[in-house]
Amino acid sequence: MEKGESRGILPPGTPVDWVAITLLWCVAVILVKPIGDFPLNDDWAWGMTVKRLVEGGGYRPTGWAGMTLITQVLWGALFCIPRGFSFNALRISTLVLSLIGVLAMYSLVRRLKGSRFLALCCALTLACNPIYFALSNTFMTDVPFTTMAIVASFFYVRHLQNGADLDLIIGTAISIAAVCWRQLGLCLPVSLGATLLLKHGSQRRRIIRSVLPLSVSILVSGAFQHRLRATGRLPVLHNVNTEKLRDAVAQLPRIRVNVAYFGWSRLMYPGCFLVPATVLTS
Repeated sequence: MEKGESRGILPPGTPVDWVAITLLWCVAVILVKPIGDFPLNDDWAWGMTVKRLVEGGGYRPTGWAGMTLITQVLWGALFCIPRGFSFNALRISTLVLSLIGVLAMYSLVRRLKGSRFLALCCALTLACNPIYFALSNTFMTDVPFTTMAIVASFFYVRHLQNGADLDLIIGTAISIAAVCWRQLGLCLPVSLGATLLLKHGSQRRRIIRSVLPLSVSILVSGAFQHRLRATGRLPVLHNVNTEKLRDAVAQLPRIRVNVAYFGWSRLMYPGCFLVPATVLTS
């Protein structure tokens, strides 16, 4: 696709498929009936952080938080505005992002020239994934982060296809939001930068574009963590995880051993989760 080509037109059948996916998703949620003003899994910690913010205590994460978390808390607080804090409101906030993630997966596959059937299979495979669906009914960070990663990838793919600066800016803004959900979001600008370098080589303009999203993401994340540290609000678990990462990087020979030892399980799980889409589209 050349630069300047129309990017706002939806592929044929997209609205109909979006409606079908949304209806199926709503039916599944109604059957589960995720109602109850109580925490699930570890989301009590994130919920208490939202509660403090909503009640005027500012952003003060519990010591249990090891991720960046700030966008998770702000998103949850937004849904608590109408009727005050409750875990029901927090679950609704996750369910909304979960549905957006499924629709974004459909759109991403269509953007990559996948067929309508393939896009539906991929979207429903994500929606019906037991981990994704179960965590969609909690206030855990996994599903919101996944949604941000998919949406950011959509705009990054559009930028790679047409070179539009607007797509790069939107994708970077969303990837920064993902980094402020979980530090793992840094993989998004890293992947974009590597792809741009492989695609365009050492062109000065492309080098700047490949480095800028990652630089901005690191700057925002570092500034936020510095602020928390300076105000005494940096969670203890965050320091523990940072030290573990520092130790792992300092012992480079062990990285290869860890990759070989744990790599098989990291590949096995995605392989199992992708079986529905693989079987239906093979």
